[in-house]
Amino acid sequence: MKRPLVVFPTTFEAAAAFKFFGDPLKCRLGGKCKFTLANGTECEALVAGVGCEKSASRVREAAESFCPTDIILCGFAGACGDAEPGEFVFESGSADIAKMLSKKGMRAGKIAFREAVADAAEKERLGGLGYAAVEMESELFKAATGDEDGDFKPVFTQIRCISDAAGTSIPAPLAESAMDRETGALKLSPWAALKEILRNPPAALALVKFAKAAARAKKEYDIKIPQALSSL
Repeated sequence: MKRPLVVFPTTFEAAAAFKFFGDPLKCRLGGKCKFTLANGTECEALVAGVGCEKSASRVREAAESFCPTDIILCGFAGACGDAEPGEFVFESGSADIAKMLSKKGMRAGKIAFREAVADAAEKERLGGLGYAAVEMESELFKAATGDEDGDFKPVFTQIRCISDAAGTSIPAPLAESAMDRETGALKLSPWAALKEILRNPPAALALVKFAKAAARAKKEYDIKIPQALSSL
């Protein structure tokens, strides 16, 4: 039987699942909750943090203590192809999970990893290479799991909801300023946003477009991620 460890980078991405599975108060950076599905599958969920070594260490510690058969990374990503905000793209090493996600209307696709925020030009370049979306955690979290001898390696799946279309993005300096690379925390500062707008006035329109698209995506995400996890 599967024993999945579900990983969320941020509380924003984790909140709906933690609430759905009955532990909303544990939805904080580094927070974990355990839940059992109707079919008897035991799961653990973790808010690991955004892409950095501290976040990867949280995934490593959770994997060592929970001993999962699968690691399922859930979160948002920017589109590199024709995917629209609110649509889902996934990659999975599990045929069973891939089949289930496809039945739920999610599509399989290549998801690129970058350590830095991808702007519109970078997303276009990645789209030309065949990637459907881009994110900032998967390779760090993959590297953090499994023992040194390779005898134990959970099957990795990531499910990404598109937050912004290929031709749009939150201004990279603003996005970077919101991420604490020491702790993995994410906090968007109004002062940082104002500073970026004063430095680059067109950023105001980009922020508004991003916020509207992200709000639509969040509604879909909050419904479909708990549904997908319930079907593991």
